[in-house]
Amino acid sequence: MKVYELTGHALDWAVAKCAGLLEPRERYGKMVPSVVLDMEYWSNGDPMVRLNPCPDVYYRAEYDPSTNWEHGGPIIERERITVIAMPNGTWATSTPLHSFHHPTPLIAAMRCYVASKLGNEIDIPTELLNQGATA
Repeated sequence: MKVYELTGHALDWAVAKCAGLLEPRERYGKMVPSVVLDMEYWSNGDPMVRLNPCPDVYYRAEYDPSTNWEHGGPIIERERITVIAMPNGTWATSTPLHSFHHPTPLIAAMRCYVASKLGNEIDIPTELLNQGATA
């Protein structure tokens, strides 16, 4: 899928992949990823990208860097992604090799982050492609 088309859970999943949060790490004596694609909990019938605090916790908060500044803001700062408000009401974001425009700064910035780490086209889990999200 082209990075400029990513939105919603597909974009959040791609950000987690870039950040290495899908890779298992030892936590609480078990090997678990920090973020999971949760197929057992749905929002409007769609799988969710969720934080994975530990394997024994039922509730997992949503991981949503494309809409939540608490998750996306530190990435923008750490990666030094430039965010500029444009006169037409959109937001322009850029890294040295990539730039994106979108009506929301977090979506534009997270697309920039994903493209800078994985390129302009990536493979997304089929479950996330079937959501039909629009940009």
